[in-house]
Amino acid sequence: MTRPAHPDQGPILLLGAPRSGTSWLGKIFDSHPDVLYRHEPDAVQEDFGLPWLCPAEETPEMCAAAAAYVQRMVGTATLKTSGIRPFFAKNYRGKLRQGLHAGMVLGLNGVAALGMGGRARKSLPVPDLMRRGHVPRIVVKSVSAQGRARVFARALPDARFVVIVRDPWGHVASILRGTEQGKYESPAHVDWILDTEQAQRHGLTAERFAALPGLEKLVWNWAIFNEKLIDDLSGIATVRIVRYHEFCADPLTQARELFAFAGLRWHRQTEDFIARSTNFNGRDRYYQVFKDTARAVNRWRQDMPAEDQNRVFAVLRETALLPLCPDFAP
Repeated sequence: MTRPAHPDQGPILLLGAPRSGTSWLGKIFDSHPDVLYRHEPDAVQEDFGLPWLCPAEETPEMCAAAAAYVQRMVGTATLKTSGIRPFFAKNYRGKLRQGLHAGMVLGLNGVAALGMGGRARKSLPVPDLMRRGHVPRIVVKSVSAQGRARVFARALPDARFVVIVRDPWGHVASILRGTEQGKYESPAHVDWILDTEQAQRHGLTAERFAALPGLEKLVWNWAIFNEKLIDDLSGIATVRIVRYHEFCADPLTQARELFAFAGLRWHRQTEDFIARSTNFNGRDRYYQVFKDTARAVNRWRQDMPAEDQNRVFAVLRETALLPLCPDFAP
């Protein structure tokens, strides 16, 4: 794929913790007819020759590997990265190719449902079917790039980065709900945080962490994840931080501002998708982008016991993330 000649043609990376609205934000960008969207390609091909936690002192030496890593993510066209519904009309495909692409995804999903394992299923190739001569705008969404964000920004000066931060109450409540529904074997994938500068700054030793209740482990996982992302990208003009609760309150205005920041012209298809995805009254599924947004953003206030809400707040006060969160009265 041809390298962009202008910063407004560079890749757009959408970053955030799991259960923070990254998939919805990704589909908002995907709704633009000139965008080629990749959904979590680093979860399909994990070994790209780049450390998961890139040491700050080695950032300059890793730039070439980081640029190659992103290029491989862009080229990862599989059922997971390219087959997430809803589908949108694309200028680089046209109606016939668009129909073929959607049919291919549906057919592969049917084949995979017959008993194919998770790893093999999400790695099934799905060609992009682009017309010759069309160069789309690349958007990559990741929920596991917190250890590489700094080197990405250094290696890709023409890229745009959007980081979405959800409050810890909503994040933790969603993780716990998913655990109850059997979506996760364990809700706390947190071993990595102990190796970060942020954990050391908070005195979060292995002994202290092991002694914490499960709820507080989840909050610290959220805190270190987001602190690392924001610390590593602070002061960079090509980065925007999005507060999830503010985005839910006025997604149309916020999305317009993000598109302008990224150099994308506004399109009616995006406006229509935002309207549909924020006023959904059907069955609430765990993995979906269609919701009653006004209800979903505050669901934790009803679902989480008051005692647990206060415990989350107690951890939050120890971090630098309080200004990014909605008001809370213990």
